[in-house]
Amino acid sequence: MAKQSKPAAGTIDAYLAPLAPDKRAALEALRATIHLAAPGAEEAISYGVPSLRVDGRGLVAFGAAAKHCALYPMSDSVLANLAEELRDYSTSKGTIRFDPASPLPNALVRKIVKARLVEVRAEAKPAKDGVAKVGLAKVGLAKAANGVARGAKAAAKSSSKAGPKADPKADPKADLRAGSPATAKPKTKFATPTNDTTAVLDYLSQIPAERRGALDELRRIVLASDRRVGEELKWNSPSFFVADHFATFNLRRGPHADPNDKGVRLILHTGTKAKGRVVKGALRSSPEWLEWLAPDRAMVDFSDVAQIRARAAALRMLLRAWLEHVAR
Repeated sequence: MAKQSKPAAGTIDAYLAPLAPDKRAALEALRATIHLAAPGAEEAISYGVPSLRVDGRGLVAFGAAAKHCALYPMSDSVLANLAEELRDYSTSKGTIRFDPASPLPNALVRKIVKARLVEVRAEAKPAKDGVAKVGLAKVGLAKAANGVARGAKAAAKSSSKAGPKADPKADPKADLRAGSPATAKPKTKFATPTNDTTAVLDYLSQIPAERRGALDELRRIVLASDRRVGEELKWNSPSFFVADHFATFNLRRGPHADPNDKGVRLILHTGTKAKGRVVKGALRSSPEWLEWLAPDRAMVDFSDVAQIRARAAALRMLLRAWLEHVAR
């Protein structure tokens, strides 16, 4: 994303104004095509990038990076359904990258926007019981899961009250030995990662330019290591996942502490669901610059973007090997 002055742009016009002429022209054309496909869509700046909304819900977003422009459909299913038409473009979860000199075809943009309109309206459509359907993105799914858990707890409590009184002479450990659900330890619930490229880009836009090169290059390599890889902010930093998180950025001295530090660390781990799984010794091979922090955690430390590029091939092999073990 192009470096912007602070405070961040409050309108799309303000966002586009400082861009290079070719990027500004490409995004202006993209903006116009989106409006033609979704008349009445409202403009906003969300997570630092231009976005359009319908009925208060995100439709699509777009933006400019150092070497390309991008369209963010805010939907993995739309990208999957149009995979054949997008085969000539660089894509990752939630992102379609294109050269400003070769913008996305208007017909393809309209198809993407129309597909998103169908999804957005389906999410907003009331269910039969009068409760609005909640989109799977963000916290909707987690809220539903919590509601089910609360309902189950209330039902169990009610059933207990209505049932016969417990025999005071009964062995208090009998239920435990029998594996009774009433005494069994509940399983821990984990939130499913949700791709949120706009949040990651907004985070990166706040990083001083001296450090952005290394972060952008490392992010590109991680996203390209496997077509399933998505990204979101986790543990207050860009983090990457398949079914669970497996790699997270670590800025060695924080985003603003040392503008002259151009390096970055990438922490490889087993996420939250498989935390503690032993990876050390299980990989087919690993580079000598991989530093093990624990049996389930390792780190690669890059001093600058040049070192990242020099080790790119070995890093891709490492990421794929790591995923073979932790995302199986």
